[in-house]
Amino acid sequence: MEESIPGSSEKRVAVVTEGNRGMGFEIFRQLAAKGVIVVLTARDEKRGAEAAEKLRGLGLSDVAFHQLEISDPAGAAQQRCVIPSHIWILHLLKYFSGEEFRQELDGIHNLTKQRLDEISRLFVHDRKNGTLETRGWPTDPLYAAYKVSNALVCAYTRVVVVKESAALRVNCVHPGYIDTGMSDYTGVLTAAEGAAASVAVALAEEGGVTGAYFDREEVVASFL
Repeated sequence: MEESIPGSSEKRVAVVTEGNRGMGFEIFRQLAAKGVIVVLTARDEKRGAEAAEKLRGLGLSDVAFHQLEISDPAGAAQQRCVIPSHIWILHLLKYFSGEEFRQELDGIHNLTKQRLDEISRLFVHDRKNGTLETRGWPTDPLYAAYKVSNALVCAYTRVVVVKESAALRVNCVHPGYIDTGMSDYTGVLTAAEGAAASVAVALAEEGGVTGAYFDREEVVASFL
């Protein structure tokens, strides 16, 4: 289901992925409350539409829902979002015992989107065939896919910065340890508190910093 995007063309428009729950919903709500036209995307059409309607019920009318399955290229949308940074790559790469992949993912200037797709397919192949150790993938049965996918997403973020920095500002925010389903509700900050940092960075002045890693609202490193 796709809804028309409301409001004036002069307003900022933000796209929030998986904005129907947790911190995603809070980012969605806080951006809308600050006068931004917000497009919520989610894989689940029913839950996404319900989240958008919930905000309209709070008097925030400049919102719309678009269903988005990111694995489907035809459904991809131009979006602004917060993705973990190079610091998280360094953190996640400790799970890779294979030196070849460690070096390749850290060598950002030689990486391409196509190569990241190839690495992803290699992991899926090795996991299906029970051969994760052969190439030095993480072998944790619960979190191997999570660790690899996050490392690849982080690497992709850096590729975007290097290849398309003239057209985009790409920054990353660590919102803190948030008390949501992602942390099994063991976090120390509320979803609203975590979202506030992401929203502050998203609403920074145009033409500002890019390629920066924020610990909440403080720039602590560059991931270029």
